[in-house]
Amino acid sequence: MAHAHLVWAPAIALIASLPAVRDRVAAPYFSVIVYTWQRMEFIEQAVRSVLAQSVSRDDYEIIVVRGYSNPSLDALLTGMGARILSAPTSSQGAALAIGVGAAQGRVLVFLEDDDEFEPAKLATLREEFDADSDLALVRNANRCIDASGRPLIDWPNNYWPALPVAQRQERRTTRAKSRSPSLPIHNLSSISVRSDAIQPYVSQWSESPSAADSLVYLSALGSPGAARFDERILTRRRVHASTSLENFSADGIGPPRSLERLHRLDTSHQQQLAMVRGTPAETTARWLEVIHRFEAAMSSPEFPAPGLRDYLDMLRGMVRERQLFRSWIVSFSLLRRIEPERAIRAWWRFNRESYRRVAPGIDYGGLFPSGAQSRTSPHSPH
Repeated sequence: MAHAHLVWAPAIALIASLPAVRDRVAAPYFSVIVYTWQRMEFIEQAVRSVLAQSVSRDDYEIIVVRGYSNPSLDALLTGMGARILSAPTSSQGAALAIGVGAAQGRVLVFLEDDDEFEPAKLATLREEFDADSDLALVRNANRCIDASGRPLIDWPNNYWPALPVAQRQERRTTRAKSRSPSLPIHNLSSISVRSDAIQPYVSQWSESPSAADSLVYLSALGSPGAARFDERILTRRRVHASTSLENFSADGIGPPRSLERLHRLDTSHQQQLAMVRGTPAETTARWLEVIHRFEAAMSSPEFPAPGLRDYLDMLRGMVRERQLFRSWIVSFSLLRRIEPERAIRAWWRFNRESYRRVAPGIDYGGLFPSGAQSRTSPHSPH
């Protein structure tokens, strides 16, 4: 009996060698999912920022879900240790579902192809998720950088305004999730979730062509787990000519690409609201949808003017979210009912000038062929 373990040793070794068991034992703590669609110029920097993390390389895997055809770039990324998966369509939801389906990590950390991580991001997240088994979602702060990676000192780093008390408050109960102001959502690269928390929703992601940040956020918020905002800056968000900020470039009616994006957002927000209906995330999903309805209506006459329910939802949301500044878009939308095109052009001019008063160095025209660049810091973020 003293040597019984010698009898069982070969069987134990055989079981441990089976792929399912081996993969479970060797599964990384994090799965970093990088999504890109027909944009390749920044993805190498994005992946290198993951490889620069302070945690062990065994703690994370890198999955690149790509919608481009470039064998040499694929070879480079594969040589850097990334796993390459193909995205069959431009649907952000479908692409992310592919990445999540292949992920083995306990915590999913998302990274857009033009953004970067701070070196301490994964170590910080591991401390948080290890310390709180109920934690389902962490949204961290970010700072903006330009195309070359230099910080933009004028750009607001935590776009999506909310009271500091709302940002710091944890959402643990159904009431807190449905009644409290939403966490800052903007930027997928600032969102990390526990894998099992979002699994009930992933099968529906393919129906959401865009708005990937709110798609992941709402899926985690609809779960029983807690949601937390981390005020530490762990993400670098790149601002450049092909970002969605191009919406601000038009003096009035949005350019065709912006209008196409708004139509995709319309589909996405409606699908996301249906996805989380009846969960603690429904209130936030309705708020995001009504914001989009007003912004779309004030972008082009192609979109319908807000209806009575939209106005009621907007007013309720402004109180709950402490975002009274949205009263301006409500006012302009009322003028739109009388003179649609003139009201829309006036709204765009007012909107741009408002941003410039908040941060005088910002020039949205600098993102495009004409106009001066926004001011950058002389210091590198690295």
